[in-house]
Amino acid sequence: MPVSKKDYKIITPWKDRKKLFGHFGGVSENRLSQKFVDGIKHTDIHIDYYGEDKENRLNQIPNLIPHPRIKQEDMPVKLNEYKFFVLPHNGSEVFFITLLQSIMCGTIPLVVNDKNTKNFDPRWIDWADKLYFGNDDVETFIQNLERLSQDTNDFAEISNSISYRAHLKFDEDIIKKEIIDFINK
Repeated sequence: MPVSKKDYKIITPWKDRKKLFGHFGGVSENRLSQKFVDGIKHTDIHIDYYGEDKENRLNQIPNLIPHPRIKQEDMPVKLNEYKFFVLPHNGSEVFFITLLQSIMCGTIPLVVNDKNTKNFDPRWIDWADKLYFGNDDVETFIQNLERLSQDTNDFAEISNSISYRAHLKFDEDIIKKEIIDFINK
């Protein structure tokens, strides 16, 4: 059965989410920079990884725990298992759909927003303004992962808030209206 936007919602409350960090997507260098790969190796952080390894990089990253790729219809449930969506991305992909899906499920994105990387496109994260935790560089990102691996405190309110705001912001009727207004201009 096809998955719709309405399927991406909070199913599992924050306190009941058993898994901490998940990464969904590729492990190519524009998704996981070499700087991130080198830095994460020196920590005790473990990140569940769902995706493809076309460049055979997983053997370089012992902190990523590989899992089979997720079918699209299983994504809402799988995202609801995690507290945080780890995205050490260099900004080369303007609209990352799994980022929006995680936000809608209340899975808080932890993002590297380093404008100094060679592929950074400043538009890539603008659409998700205030719906994620941004980090200015890879080092700060890794430090925050370490801190969060020890203490997630009560992020339930943030989880609920980003989900609610994303559903408002990306309502299908609003997007249709914006497209029609754009075309009419």
